[in-house]
Amino acid sequence: MLKKISAFVLLAVVLVACGSKAALNYNEDIVKKENALTPDIQKTEEAVGRYLTAGQYDSVAVAGGAMEAEINKTLDDIKAMKKPNAKGIDDFQAAVIKYFSFLRDFYTGYKNVGNAPTEEARAEEWQKLQSMLQEKNQVISDMQASQTKFANDNGFKVKK
Repeated sequence: MLKKISAFVLLAVVLVACGSKAALNYNEDIVKKENALTPDIQKTEEAVGRYLTAGQYDSVAVAGGAMEAEINKTLDDIKAMKKPNAKGIDDFQAAVIKYFSFLRDFYTGYKNVGNAPTEEARAEEWQKLQSMLQEKNQVISDMQASQTKFANDNGFKVKK
C-alpha cells in the first residue's frame, strides 16, 4: 500500500514539474518574441523622428505600417501558440495579447498620422497617439503583473 501511495505522489510531482516547465517555456517564448521586435522598434522610432522633423509624412506612414504588420504577425504567432496546461494561462495570455495589440495599435497610429489628408486630421491623429502614450505605462505594468503572477502560480521566477 505504501508503494502505491509513493508511486502516486511521485507521479503527481512529475506532472506538476512538467506543467511548470511548460509554463516556463511558454513565458520564455513570449519574451523571445518581444525581444525579437526590439531592434526594429528602435529603428522605427528613430526613423519616424527623422521623418516627422523633415515633414515626410508619407515616410511616417510607411514606417508605421511596416512595424504594425511586423507586430501583427508576432501577435498572430502568439495567438497560435499551444497553451500549456498551467495555472493562470488564460489570464496571462490575455495580458500578453493586450500588450502586443497595444504596440500594434501604436504603430497604426503612426501610419494614420502619416496618411492624414489634412493638417487638422494629422493633429487629431497625433492627439490619439499622445493619449495612447498616457496608457503605455499601465499596459506594461498590467502585463508584468500578470507575468509575475503566472510565474509564481507555476513555480518559476521571471528574469529581470
